Amino acid sequence: MSVYRISIKALIFNEAKDKVLLCQEPSGIWELPGGAIEHGESVEDCLRREIREEMGLTIEHIDPIPRATFFGLFRSPRDGCAAYANIAYIVSLASLDFISSDECTAIRFFDVEDLSKVDTFPNVTSVLNTIFPRIKHP
Repeated sequence: MSVYRISIKALIFNEAKDKVLLCQEPSGIWELPGGAIEHGESVEDCLRREIREEMGLTIEHIDPIPRATFFGLFRSPRDGCAAYANIAYIVSLASLDFISSDECTAIRFFDVEDLSKVDTFPNVTSVLNTIFPRIKHP
């Protein structure tokens, strides 16, 4: 039996809607904000909790329609190989008054071309290529 880790991710755009906000984990890797949905939790509750815990920010609006999905495998020292699914929703924030946490040490807006200059998880490139298909990168 396969078990999927389901993560709900936030797509937070800049004003020009050409870049997406990523958060930097303590390891230095950049990731889409969000995280694992807990048993019995709604998508909205998951996003609000994760954004608050990771970045100290408050969500103003969540688009009810998912905009991107990504499925894959990852290697975890604790769990070995596991499958995961990311479901991404467009989110707007009340402000960008970021508060660092043990899960997110920095935030920054990126476009697909910026990704070649930093370390990211595979889901980030996949999701951004889905959102910005006109942009090609290596």
